[in-house]
Amino acid sequence: MTENSNIEAAGISASTQPSSPPSGVRKNQSAVCDHFYVENATEKKAKCKYYGSLIQYGNGTSSMGGHLRRCKQHPNNDSNKRRKITTTPTIDERGVLNSPNASKFDQEEARRALVEMLIGEELPFHFVESLKFQKFVHALQARFKVPSQTTLARDIRALYAEEKMKLQDFLSTNCGKVFSVTVDNASSNDVAIKYLKQRLNSWNSIILNGEFIHMRCCAHIINLIVKEGLKDIDESILRIRSAVKYVRSSPSRASRFQKCVELEKIQYKGFPCIDVETRWNSTYQMLEVALKHRKAFELLAMKDNTYIGEMNGGKGRGVPSDLDWEYAESIVPFLQVFSDATICVSGTLYVTSDMYMKEVFAIGQFICHFCDSIDFSTMSMAEKMRVKYEKYWGNPNLVNMLLLIAIVLNLMQKIEYVNYFLDYFFGEEKGGELKSKLFKCIKLLYQQYQSSEEASEADTQDVQANNINTDLHGMGFFLQATGRRTNTRSELVRYLQEECEPYSHKFDIQNWWKVNSTRFPILGNMAREVLAIPISTVASESVFSTGGRVLDPYRSSLTLRMVEALICTGDWLKEDLFSTLDDDDEVLQQVYQNIFSSNDGACSMAASIDNLDDD
Repeated sequence: MTENSNIEAAGISASTQPSSPPSGVRKNQSAVCDHFYVENATEKKAKCKYYGSLIQYGNGTSSMGGHLRRCKQHPNNDSNKRRKITTTPTIDERGVLNSPNASKFDQEEARRALVEMLIGEELPFHFVESLKFQKFVHALQARFKVPSQTTLARDIRALYAEEKMKLQDFLSTNCGKVFSVTVDNASSNDVAIKYLKQRLNSWNSIILNGEFIHMRCCAHIINLIVKEGLKDIDESILRIRSAVKYVRSSPSRASRFQKCVELEKIQYKGFPCIDVETRWNSTYQMLEVALKHRKAFELLAMKDNTYIGEMNGGKGRGVPSDLDWEYAESIVPFLQVFSDATICVSGTLYVTSDMYMKEVFAIGQFICHFCDSIDFSTMSMAEKMRVKYEKYWGNPNLVNMLLLIAIVLNLMQKIEYVNYFLDYFFGEEKGGELKSKLFKCIKLLYQQYQSSEEASEADTQDVQANNINTDLHGMGFFLQATGRRTNTRSELVRYLQEECEPYSHKFDIQNWWKVNSTRFPILGNMAREVLAIPISTVASESVFSTGGRVLDPYRSSLTLRMVEALICTGDWLKEDLFSTLDDDDEVLQQVYQNIFSSNDGACSMAASIDNLDDD
């Protein structure tokens, strides 16, 4: 057999072989030996260059060739390429995770998968010692040794440490400066942010001296505003709530109500839902659904004497009247504005920082409109909301300039849009001051990024000026000596002078900056980081909202360290799934990119603090 045929038998392309064999091996031996180091010539043991395995080669190379055909790390092994393809998980159109084709059994890989399953599904530790589970595992793979609870806990801590190290490496490599810290409106956070700002300033690791580092959670402020308006809830809402509770209190009552729905030919398929009185959004949803069933409630009052008696007697406040339904109809559109705004700013699959102040402007307009309502109850509710609105968003000195800069970096609005609403809400005097402050901050931020860019360019020009092979015409030397740039107008001026993009709900701001970053490299870096600012803590708080499930009755004795490992690792592993998916799945890839928006110079952090009453 020729040398090339030996190589092909090992499943390796001849064109990619190393040119010289290792010492200690005969020159006329197969080139398969080129992929091994002689570890012990006396015992005839060779170490694989890729996997590190020791192979007893004896008097021939068949054992080494067999190893190369199975080697997991060999770059040109065709079976390896197939294994990489078939072991990548995919998600079909139904959202079901497809299992990869079967591959060689690996005990360690299987144990890790078991740990990930237990963390992700929030299973109790004793689950692995269940006879039913062990029987199921044995049927799948009899060679797998199910670990004990103690071993499982040790594996969880090891996985937590591994994932934590990955996150620390990512932050240390990609995040040189803190851009903003997003928190809710608890008074204790003001003190915490002040302390953090001082420390970061001392490390020179902050943007614009930390003047705008404090980012208040938009969703939390909306919650405070609406709860203030609904504090003294109207009797009309109480009567509608009681009616909903009645039809939901037993199957027989629900059945009688459903017959009324069918007689009135109501097309809406949902059933009235009971709200949580301390959560305004559930009250809005309760009223919205109840209004769709208004005729059914009115028919129930005519047919069900028990309903009339219970609503009028005891703690009942009476059957909802026409005025009650009309009042509910008048406030539901008002509450819907706040509900839509909360959903909008809490999104994770799209840019939200440029939406913050636009939602603030919209909410302010609606509150002012309802303050002029002819209905006393609606006007009273709106007036209370306006007081809370003015506390957080009515003071021009508390406006975070980064949120206005985010709107300027939106190609559909730019600075003219911002200037108009600043005058509209704050008047010409205060609005004029804010406009001047905004333009000053944009220039300062641009200059900070420009300095970083020019320092990088200077390093490149130094190399080019000293290398005649790459700077034949002396352009790098000329630019360095004269301090001139190829375009005399700054990127900021050129960007602001260009026409705005036509307004569209489908406009993709991320894609625009991706395409146009070659024209505006400095502004492109700014946009990538300003638009990545999280304006809500909803996403980060949802990570820790699993605490109640983690500490269930089966896990009540867990230590603090283990609870931390379970919650944090569970969240980190969700992102690992996205990173292993096919690139064609754009939606899930976008989720991954939004969570890890890598920045060259800055990083936006969202700090999740327990919800506390504001001061």
